[in-house]
Amino acid sequence: MKAINFINWKYIGLTGCLVASLLTACGDDETGPEVVTPLEPKLEIVNEASTFSFSSAGNSAQVLTFNANQDWHIVLDDSEGVDNSWVVLFEREGTAGEGNKVWGAGGGRS
Repeated sequence: MKAINFINWKYIGLTGCLVASLLTACGDDETGPEVVTPLEPKLEIVNEASTFSFSSAGNSAQVLTFNANQDWHIVLDDSEGVDNSWVVLFEREGTAGEGNKVWGAGGGRS
């Protein structure tokens, strides 16, 4: 009777160790953080005209329509010492999507 009792406890102990090892092996900690690859910036001009020119003799306005796959913002570059204070841009930033519009106006210079 003692031998049978010992065998039962032996199997119960082995079964417990097996269950414990299986439960600890099911952890999800081996997967690293999800890596999100950023989209390559893409800008598609929708306007028919490919150039914009503002008259320095008076007020004029033009609209640039474009599609962008990322949030965007516009900065007027004055790094070459060019005076661009006469150019006015409305809607200088926006979110990704289609049909984004930027209104540009040029006033006369004195």
